[in-house]
Amino acid sequence: PGPLSYFEMEDYLMQKAAERDFHWNVIRPTFIIGKTLEMTNTSQSFALLLAIYANILKAQRKPLQFPGSEGNYRAKQQLSTSKKIAQVAAWASTGSAAGLGEGLDDPPLHATRNQSFNVVSCDVFCWADIWDELAEYFNMPSASSPSGMINMGEEVLSILGGEEQAESFWEDLKSLNGLQDLSFKQVFNADFMDKTFTPIWDTQFCTEKIEACGYPKHQIFEGGSPLSIITECIDKLKADKIVPHH
Repeated sequence: PGPLSYFEMEDYLMQKAAERDFHWNVIRPTFIIGKTLEMTNTSQSFALLLAIYANILKAQRKPLQFPGSEGNYRAKQQLSTSKKIAQVAAWASTGSAAGLGEGLDDPPLHATRNQSFNVVSCDVFCWADIWDELAEYFNMPSASSPSGMINMGEEVLSILGGEEQAESFWEDLKSLNGLQDLSFKQVFNADFMDKTFTPIWDTQFCTEKIEACGYPKHQIFEGGSPLSIITECIDKLKADKIVPHH
């Protein structure tokens, strides 16, 4: 696909570490699920976007339309929660198993120094596996099957009837549900959501290295299903009155 700025940053980090004699770690997550500290038009919080997308469609009396292509619908992927990323970062940089559970041995610090680690929170899944269940979670019908995807691959704002209409429905949802006074542009990064549903290739992260360096094998995944990881994050957004409860 071409040059990637992440690799340029890693090269710079390693160069400076060698020059200034400090140790480094690179933590490589996949599809990140978590709440952003600040809401801006550049926020990249998938759970937030999905919740707003679903609630606006529901208010419009539409089913939960899958906004990606057939290839994206069936492509395998994984999730990384912000909590898991923080845990792995602390474990790798300090050589301490504190916070991962009781009775766990600390890894030798030299085993984690100057290393890159993949971070995932669940096994592989595809949207085809859970889209109907997501619709059920939002208490709305699903338009997930290929036969129901009349506008499959259409941009999310188009599915929502355009930015002006989507913004109007969001203002009504805020008022009806007593939500925080966050504008549609603050909470809905449509470009990021479109890109989220673009990849048509399978993505599976290898965890052999992190296990070999001492990370507890039984804690590589967080124990929840991909569906529960997404819905638990949305539940926190509901509790904070950022998205509607129903």
